[in-house]
Amino acid sequence: MMRFALLLGRPLATLLIVASLRSPAASLASAQQSAAPVELAPVLFDAPIATLTDSGWATVVQATAPEILRARNGLGDEFEVSHIGIIGPSAGQGEWRPRATDQHRQLLPAGTRVWLEAQEGLANPRDRLALRHVFREDDRSEPVGAALLRAGSVWVFPHAMHAFVSLYADRQAEAVISQAGAWGETNSSAIFRPRGASFGGFPIAPRVQPALEALDKPDVGNELLKRANAFPVEVGVARLPPGAVGAFAPRFYSIQLSLAIMDAPPESIAAVLIHEMTHANQMIEQGVSGEDLGCYDLEIQAFEASAVYWFGIYGRGGKARPTHWLDRELNETLQEYNNHQITRRVRQAYGHECGAA
Repeated sequence: MMRFALLLGRPLATLLIVASLRSPAASLASAQQSAAPVELAPVLFDAPIATLTDSGWATVVQATAPEILRARNGLGDEFEVSHIGIIGPSAGQGEWRPRATDQHRQLLPAGTRVWLEAQEGLANPRDRLALRHVFREDDRSEPVGAALLRAGSVWVFPHAMHAFVSLYADRQAEAVISQAGAWGETNSSAIFRPRGASFGGFPIAPRVQPALEALDKPDVGNELLKRANAFPVEVGVARLPPGAVGAFAPRFYSIQLSLAIMDAPPESIAAVLIHEMTHANQMIEQGVSGEDLGCYDLEIQAFEASAVYWFGIYGRGGKARPTHWLDRELNETLQEYNNHQITRRVRQAYGHECGAA
């Protein structure tokens, strides 16, 4: 599992990379269940046939995971298909995964004829697995991914920018508000929509709303939030390991803030949040451009984002009268930024992690 945790080590808050950021598509789980025989729908020889490279028609053999199905085309070739823009629970998330797989099977029963729409420039994540928008033959108005999101069995995932970004963000928001599916078993029960955004909104635990509001006030925070809102990442609160003040888990597309900092002023919590939100945005940008910034640059960007935010609120010297221990940590981060020491600090602190990435 890839996970970024913002830790407190020396006086400066530092970011520990437990694993390097890989292409988002590489984190897709492979389906484990075998497909039952299914009768093929009649083949229309003048209709395009879906393949691993081209859009076209196919028949569902079986939904094998929350976001993965097995399909057979008119030539008898079988391959796996993963819905673009969504991902479901992993095998380690208890009953969520089998329940989400059942939901997928209800929406796409064996024998359903589907249109598999390829997206230009989006490569398949592995052999025999195609990333596609999946449409039922009887409903070409929107992909099945939208219904899966509304059911609360999957969540948005930034494989790439696509034509249904706002629709998917809205369907996820509806599921969170109604506590559909797995959302009803999480602490995320509200939506935060950044200033100026017209769709979507981040699934949040209500306790983080003041910090998000603080982050959304300055332009630097608002611009980052609006970019990330294309693929709204969950923001919650969790009991993290000692010293960790925040974490971003790419596979689960979730930011968790430490319980230990929730008594700090909202602006201080927001400075931690912008660090983690920067990592979410890096993941989005990598899905769009395919460019891997590299381990060190990912860290440097996140630290600098926190420092710039803190500078914008309190000036070059930081918060003159710290009211929480986190304020002092953030003042230290700002001073290292002012002295052009962020790069040196990251390279010293993360030589082992980034060297192994």
